[in-house]
Amino acid sequence: MQLCAVALDYDGTIARDGRADPLVLEAVREAQARGIVVIVATGRILAELQSVLPEHELFDAIVAENGAVLKHSQTRSRRLTHSASQELLDELVTREIAVTSGECIIEADAADAPTILEAIRELELPLVLQFNHSRVMILPQGVNKASGLREALHSFRLSLHNCIGIADAENDCAMLEACEIGEQAAARDRG
Repeated sequence: MQLCAVALDYDGTIARDGRADPLVLEAVREAQARGIVVIVATGRILAELQSVLPEHELFDAIVAENGAVLKHSQTRSRRLTHSASQELLDELVTREIAVTSGECIIEADAADAPTILEAIRELELPLVLQFNHSRVMILPQGVNKASGLREALHSFRLSLHNCIGIADAENDCAMLEACEIGEQAAARDRG
């Protein structure tokens, strides 16, 4: 394997309390100086990530919304799937479920997953639930960090076989399995 790319999860992996570790940012610069593409893969909504990571343009690409949105450094973002379901959003508001939505993702407290699943089934929507610690993300089938990372790497003419993935949570499993080498980051105190 020739290492050409590194995919890094944000929260719990390179960031603590929402802020990127300065030593990690220095390591990113060093890797890039050696020609390695560095990609952040996160479940966060892109605008939210950009607000907590002022150095976001340091990264060659960002895979946001758990694989649904791709942004390259210095370019506009693009959706890799369709917009968040307005029909589901309306239904969840009716059911008094507190949600956050991005371009494609709908996010809520994991405790609300049974009610969300019930609404998805009643509306017969092709959506899946993906858990991340105490949160649940609702996305179209087949959309995850692995699918988003695959698209990002393709844009650099790279392969998952040249990529190392480092992450810490259940929503990272598909990405870690897809990378040639996938490493589970040590659990951190989430404070």
